[in-house]
Amino acid sequence: MKKEQLGKNLKYMRECHNMSQSQLAGKLWLDRSSISGYEIGKRMPDILILWEMAEIMNVSLDELVGRKRWVKQLDYKKGIAIFWEKCYGNYS
Repeated sequence: MKKEQLGKNLKYMRECHNMSQSQLAGKLWLDRSSISGYEIGKRMPDILILWEMAEIMNVSLDELVGRKRWVKQLDYKKGIAIFWEKCYGNYS
């Protein structure tokens, strides 16, 4: 696993969940600078932090670290189509 790929995925998923670095850090009992370090590829979280991140983002570890593509179901009744388009581009 490359630190840079994890960082890109983490930032992407965090932004798609409308979370700031500080908000994610708070959920993980970390400093915001730790999240920043993970996102820019300067630091690598340990497996327990990775597991917690995946839980928070509601994805598998494989999706978080880029071994598997992150795919979510569309649910038009809940406005997920807008979320999908924001995070993934045109869904049609």
